[in-house]
Amino acid sequence: MLEYILAGIAVLLMILGVVVWRWRLLSIVAGYDASKTRDREGLARWIGLHLILMGILTWILAMLPMLLEGFRPIHALIAHIIAVFAISVLIIRGTKRFEA
Repeated sequence: MLEYILAGIAVLLMILGVVVWRWRLLSIVAGYDASKTRDREGLARWIGLHLILMGILTWILAMLPMLLEGFRPIHALIAHIIAVFAISVLIIRGTKRFEA
């Protein structure tokens, strides 16, 4: 059951990534301030692609318990939490170069 929840989260992350990247919808990003951004398109691409990456990684982690016998869903959840944290830190650090 947990793997299906993670798969749903993965799809949601990928959809959000595409929306931010392709349509430059930065208003859905927490903490976004247009007056402090010098490259809106670059920021949208950076955040969107990393959300897609986070979604793909979450999808892979969701599928591992189904593909590998010894890999339990709780292991996927723990790996997901670590991966999301790491990619979130990467996104935050990378957004600094788009600030005015």
